[in-house]
Amino acid sequence: MEVCFNLGTRPGPSELFALRWEHVDFEAGTVRIYATKTKTFRTVPVTATFLERLREMRVKSQSGFIVEYSGKPLTTIRHSFNKACA
Repeated sequence: MEVCFNLGTRPGPSELFALRWEHVDFEAGTVRIYATKTKTFRTVPVTATFLERLREMRVKSQSGFIVEYSGKPLTTIRHSFNKACA
């Protein structure tokens, strides 16, 4: 939810769950988001606070995906959210 809110992505596999670490430009402070509907990338600026949070998340990451749970990419937000709450 934190990533979705800060980057303005569409929730789900079309944008949010497709985000990979190579899409983050830590030097420029931006994230490239691939829109499957239009088949284009858009570049989103990231606040310094959230960029630092992304750095922390990357250290703990076990996969190439920004949004993961137990080292595996997510496929649905509802199922994943319920598992995380449990």
